[in-house]
Amino acid sequence: MIWLYRALSPLFLIIFILRLIKGKEDPKRFKERLGIASKARPEGTLLWLHGASVGETINLLPLIKALKADNPQLHILLTSGTRTSADLMKKRLPEGVIHQFVPLDTFFSVALFMQHWQPDLSVFMESEFWPELLTQAPNPMLINARISDGSFKKYTKHKNLIAPLLHKFKICLGREVQDTERLQQLGAERASTMGNLKYDTPLPSYNSQELKQLQAELKDRKIILLSSTHNPEELDLVTAIHAKKELKDCLIIVVPRHPQRGEHIAEELNLNPALQLRSYHAKLSKEHQVYIANTVGEMGLWLQLAHVVIIGGSFINHGGQTPIESVKSGRLTFTGPHMQNFSETMRDLKKADAVISVETKGELVLKLTEYITNNALLKAKEQSLKGAMDHLGGALDIAKNQIEKELN
Repeated sequence: MIWLYRALSPLFLIIFILRLIKGKEDPKRFKERLGIASKARPEGTLLWLHGASVGETINLLPLIKALKADNPQLHILLTSGTRTSADLMKKRLPEGVIHQFVPLDTFFSVALFMQHWQPDLSVFMESEFWPELLTQAPNPMLINARISDGSFKKYTKHKNLIAPLLHKFKICLGREVQDTERLQQLGAERASTMGNLKYDTPLPSYNSQELKQLQAELKDRKIILLSSTHNPEELDLVTAIHAKKELKDCLIIVVPRHPQRGEHIAEELNLNPALQLRSYHAKLSKEHQVYIANTVGEMGLWLQLAHVVIIGGSFINHGGQTPIESVKSGRLTFTGPHMQNFSETMRDLKKADAVISVETKGELVLKLTEYITNNALLKAKEQSLKGAMDHLGGALDIAKNQIEKELN
């Protein structure tokens, strides 16, 4: 299989060039994607951690900090594949931890990467099954593994292709029991459940001074946050919410899952980017009805500011986005009918009465009205959310102990 894959891998170079032209790759660091390192390898033991994008790298941060705290001499290399994640890691990685773009999954790019870095242990996050990376990576292990419904159906049809990749992992740590069972059914030889690192992830940071200024500016405005939305949720949800007279004075802050969609969303909503787009440095004020917060690393600010959070990706058949940060922030959190990518997370949160799941936009609007128009009810719900997820932690310690075991 690997030889056929290698014969087709030049297609990755074509796609990479197109992405570079479109600005989706960093022109200053594109050599890293070809396996050419931009930093020297430190002497000593090197742990390589890989997460695909923003969500995965954020979830790795507390694990990195815990590993460094107990093993100060350990060197850590973190790779990811998107500009957004790279920009965020510049701000949030602990001192001394190296970030590089993951190489393209071609034989020569990966070979150059491995020859330079020579990691002692290779740790892949969630569902990163790149054939060339796994073929060449020394001592690979998989943590926080997630196999969604769609992926499981696809992998089952092509089990003869996925099983050899899973065999390469020394151990697979599934995020939830369902993930572990699916990994075993697909051919993983060593698999166990660790829990979800997201439950152990600290809340995103925010500028406290800016939060105070915005709270003073907005005063008594009720704020609804549309978190990690996908097309066409922005238009559908904003239209539905503002059509209800009791909600028409609410300020809606839209945080799209993909920040580069900001201008498109502004056009759809007939907004002026210069006045209502965060990436244009538009200041949020009490005059706004809708504001598009399409910047990286500011989710903490919007979660603190909001009264209610609606989880994106759940009102289209996408599978949802994580509601964990919202619930941990103590915010009343709504999800739509399509949360299949977080089925066991939703089970846990529903058991703790920490989310409100609705089937339609009409039901959402009715529930929103119930809470937005009743301050006492809203405050009581916020109070009940405090500590609702404390019992769900522990994945970080399991992952950390297993990594240290494999390194020793």
